[in-house]
Amino acid sequence: MVAVYQILNICKATSAGLILVFASVYGLSDLRKALYTGLHLSYLIWWFLHQWAVPGWAETVFGTKVERPENMALMVSIFGVLYALPGWLAFTNPHSMSPITAVVALILCFNGSCLNVGSDFYKTAQKQAGVKKVCTHVYDGRLGPIPPNHLGDWLRYASFALASGTVTGWIVPAIVIGVNCLTYLERGQKK
Repeated sequence: MVAVYQILNICKATSAGLILVFASVYGLSDLRKALYTGLHLSYLIWWFLHQWAVPGWAETVFGTKVERPENMALMVSIFGVLYALPGWLAFTNPHSMSPITAVVALILCFNGSCLNVGSDFYKTAQKQAGVKKVCTHVYDGRLGPIPPNHLGDWLRYASFALASGTVTGWIVPAIVIGVNCLTYLERGQKK
């Protein structure tokens, strides 16, 4: 049995490796390639730094065990390989990126990351203080049923899709939203 966070670490390392392969094969010859590389790798580096900065966070949030090897392989295929799809699309896109697209992608990624990190730190602190269900501060319902850390993820993955410059790049944000919605449904059924 392997914990979900351990599989996610493999997924993130796989995505990072693929982005680096794309950069070495296609080069960083234009704004789209350079910006995409910076956006996606900064997120992946943050993922690992977050685990270092907040010991126990990954185990608390993603500590569920995965028993079946085929489920582990599926996770790596989706969250490691498929999540690098917008990167491949960015590197193979022959069209230049407009400055306004670059600005919007940066805004989405930065604000999504800030929202995600801030809400994760807040929720972790509340859980460590013994709160069973966090429903204050950014979790008070102002965003409707969407947890702020998920909204942050959606904004970040939207920045990757936008930077890819293709409609196909939006497959990944759609998958992220779908996975989050399945999580909401599962939580609702457990109540």
